[in-house]
Amino acid sequence: MTRPADRRVLWAIASTGLVSSLQFTLMVPALPSMPEALNVSVSDASWVVTITLLTGAVVTPILARLADLHGRKKMLLVAMITLGVCSLIAAVWASNFWLVMLGRAMQGFGTTIVPIGVSLLRGILPREHAVIGIAMLSATVGVGSGFGLPLAGVLLHFGGLPLTFIVSAIGAVITSVMVWRWVPDRHESAPGSFDLVGAAVLAAGLTAILLIVSKVGEWGIASVPTVIAAIVVCVSVALFIPLQLRSPSPVIDLRLAMRPAMVIANALAFFTSFAMFSNHLLTMQEALAPASTDIGLGLPEIAAGLVLVPFAIAMVAGAQPTAALMRRFGTRTVLMLGCAVMTVAFAFHVMVHNGLIALLVTTLIAGIGTTLVFGSLPTLVLDVVPIEQASSASGLNSLLRSISGAAASAAFAFLLTTFGIDLLPDFLTETGLMIGFGTIALFCLLSTVLTWFLPRRQQSL
Repeated sequence: MTRPADRRVLWAIASTGLVSSLQFTLMVPALPSMPEALNVSVSDASWVVTITLLTGAVVTPILARLADLHGRKKMLLVAMITLGVCSLIAAVWASNFWLVMLGRAMQGFGTTIVPIGVSLLRGILPREHAVIGIAMLSATVGVGSGFGLPLAGVLLHFGGLPLTFIVSAIGAVITSVMVWRWVPDRHESAPGSFDLVGAAVLAAGLTAILLIVSKVGEWGIASVPTVIAAIVVCVSVALFIPLQLRSPSPVIDLRLAMRPAMVIANALAFFTSFAMFSNHLLTMQEALAPASTDIGLGLPEIAAGLVLVPFAIAMVAGAQPTAALMRRFGTRTVLMLGCAVMTVAFAFHVMVHNGLIALLVTTLIAGIGTTLVFGSLPTLVLDVVPIEQASSASGLNSLLRSISGAAASAAFAFLLTTFGIDLLPDFLTETGLMIGFGTIALFCLLSTVLTWFLPRRQQSL
């Protein structure tokens, strides 16, 4: 039974995760109206979504390292306050493209909230309570993506783009106060100082990688921007590895990251996150496509978003059972079970994919599997790293989730280009949809196999 003080810590940190996860879906339904509202091209408008992902990927390992060095509660408040202030800027100047871009870019700071929150919970609470909190916090990633789409439809209908940003700002303010009042400031500082040069090289390399992943379809594989970005990636990698190996206080401890358990954990983060993001994109395809197509349900936008609600409900309801299963059977077993359940969900949809019932069953089973994976994976990571490096290790794991989101979007764009319906190019053919679900089922199957190679028992160092 958790104490009242522990429950307040759990709810404060879980609430920050929910607010941050919403930032990646609240803008998606607004995309079709953005070119006219902001007086920009369709290509420029897409950056309103991309820029948040890009900023989040760049700042996550940097802010996570600063959290280990200078205080996790402090950096969590920095991330939340930045998200709130810049959401307010975007709300007030919602017709100015550049100020909206600034606001959306700074909302990317919210990406760091989950890894910092995970390490905070580990440092503050007894292990059995921390496991519950970590499962709750990790579940907010799926909850935000599941509830974000229908919520965005309602907000856009009643208040347009400004109301969407205002809700984000209000959420950031409320959760910042909760963290300030309820979360104790306990911190075991990591030794060393911040590696500014390493951080700059990492930021350049990550920016180039995400630009390639998200824009290669638009730019072309042999275009000048793609080639320049590829050169930046190569130079960054060539500089970053020796810099980090020689640094007494690296931004990313490569020796730690190359431990077998960490390599597998980070691979699992990429594959399962890719599956989750791809599932959302493919599910919305089925829900929104006209009923005259082979795959479509022809639902309006708000109703289409509700198709993902079973996924979000499974994430909310599954946090405490996930923690209980980890205490009973161990983290590795629960992680393997989650990957297997996700595999079953997507394989089922390849075989049964006609109608609303099949779609709802898929999203529900996928939600159960995802909450098992996302609830257990952060605990696995924390069990193989020293506590003073908890934020950095969790930050790297979270970074790979962000990159997987960009990769899922790029893969979806490729599917549309290759398997789009001739007269309705924004929607997939049945073949394209099944290739999509089949691919993520294989990714989840690979993840299930990978968990077999994890150590059977993890102990905190």
